[in-house]
Amino acid sequence: MVREIDGRTDVFGLGATMFRVLSGRAIHGDVADARLLIAAATERASSLALWAPDVPSEVCDVRDVVDRALAFHKVERYPDAATMRADVRAVRAGRLPPYVVAVEEGRIPAGDPLPRR
Repeated sequence: MVREIDGRTDVFGLGATMFRVLSGRAIHGDVADARLLIAAATERASSLALWAPDVPSEVCDVRDVVDRALAFHKVERYPDAATMRADVRAVRAGRLPPYVVAVEEGRIPAGDPLPRR
């Protein structure tokens, strides 16, 4: 089976980096070498809230951004880096991440871009 690689792979990589910075651990723990590759391909990432429960309140919504970026199925991730960036900027400005909220409220399917205004 051939799997198509697109920009959502980079979104996952950025989410994994953010997870590491905020939690102090890799998304699949301290596994190494081939086990890490197997874990990445077969196991969902834990929610950042599980591993970084004490992040400051102004950063809490970032956990939702990281979890969306680390969705196991790529169609559930951000559709592109620009959409993820918009959510990060919203959180930095003290607002809820619009993409995460729209998906969770069922206004758009996961993986679809936000409608342009």
